[in-house]
Amino acid sequence: MTTTICGSGNYSPRSQRPPNASTHDILIPVGLRELIFVPVVVTLCLIALIKPRIGLLGYLWYALMRPDLLAFAENKYPFSLCLAVATGLGALRYLGDFTAIVRNPISRVVVLLQIPVGLSVLFAVYPALTYDRYNFYSRMIVVLLLIPVLTQTLTDMRELLLVIALSLGVVALKFGLYGVIHGGVELVAGHGDMLADNNFVALAFAMLLPACWYCRSLTSRSSVRLALTGMIGACIPAIIMSNSRGGSLSLGLAILLICRRTKRRVLALVMLAGVAGGAVYLVFDVYVARMMTLKNYEQEESAESRIIHAKAAFAMWRDYPILGVGFGGLNYAALAERYMGKENSHVAHNSYLQMLVDCGVFGFLLYVGMLLGPVIWLERSARRMQRLKPEWEAIPRAIQVPLAVFMLGSTFYSCCRMDLPYMLVLSAAAWYTIEGRLIMDLETEQELESSGVPGTLHAG
Repeated sequence: MTTTICGSGNYSPRSQRPPNASTHDILIPVGLRELIFVPVVVTLCLIALIKPRIGLLGYLWYALMRPDLLAFAENKYPFSLCLAVATGLGALRYLGDFTAIVRNPISRVVVLLQIPVGLSVLFAVYPALTYDRYNFYSRMIVVLLLIPVLTQTLTDMRELLLVIALSLGVVALKFGLYGVIHGGVELVAGHGDMLADNNFVALAFAMLLPACWYCRSLTSRSSVRLALTGMIGACIPAIIMSNSRGGSLSLGLAILLICRRTKRRVLALVMLAGVAGGAVYLVFDVYVARMMTLKNYEQEESAESRIIHAKAAFAMWRDYPILGVGFGGLNYAALAERYMGKENSHVAHNSYLQMLVDCGVFGFLLYVGMLLGPVIWLERSARRMQRLKPEWEAIPRAIQVPLAVFMLGSTFYSCCRMDLPYMLVLSAAAWYTIEGRLIMDLETEQELESSGVPGTLHAG
């Protein structure tokens, strides 16, 4: 992983050291990192055969944190696949619970989405361009569908959300602290396949910010709460210094939604806006110049290209309305020259248009429904929890707000294969089942208390 480091002003370089090659190497030498990383993942694979829920959490940890990157052993070992296979084998004992995937309305939409996606691969304009990305995507979906199967109790739900937040939070700490320590830099690198560049990193951190904010209410351990608070503080400068316009807009929405729903709105706004203001100050000239292109997009090539791609994607979809041109974006990139009148090697830069042109109208409708449906339902769930059990409101909020942020941010990038939103959607599916049980228990408890018999709620 390489990072271009730039200061404010005229992009004068301040340092050429990427985040992975900073002071972390002094603390943990590269060779020792691999010696630690390999046994940990092997142990998780063995545990997954007996306790698949631990294996699933290990898979999420690996996918989000990418410890192989931190150990400078990127894709050296097929550990993601090993964790997936071990977890799948361990989960075979839960075959009777797999019907819950179809019964659950949220996970059912995820399953239905795979039909137009698969058909688009089968009938793609250039099928060979879809295979690699579809194979990776389909394996990811199979593993993530285990989330509503293996997450069955309130404790399971809390642990799931904390693992997601803390795993990606470590990456945010690396990016954010590096930028602050070096007095303001431009972080243009990505982190692994799913966060391939600065734009994806910025969007992921904008989603992470509210996840960490609400996850603080899900643990009583002061060390974990402190870590989550530090990750919140690191997310903001990392997003600002990524110089991503869509990331900054997503950050603004995240802060707005957090402040709107917290009791101490003014305090939250002052804290979050203060951190953002400090980060902007460090890279003021570059950041302001970049954000001004939102107003005059025609004067900046990258911003204007998004409009051109939007028109080309819509025109292409009209020629392939039902099945699309093929999942993964590469078919679109290959065909776009016909519609743009010039050479092209880029995707559509918009997840909704990308799904529309790649997988057709039914894929587009299911994809939008997969995101929007949980956001709406989770709002209702959060209000129910606020009324019945206020301490549980943080669970639906920790899923809903990041998904809402993604829905905005994904209008600027083609994120159809990004794993984090699928993790959150299927976490919402797990919460759908758990919440139903909790409400039944609450109603039973209230009935017992009203009849004079003391009841005890077993939340798990």
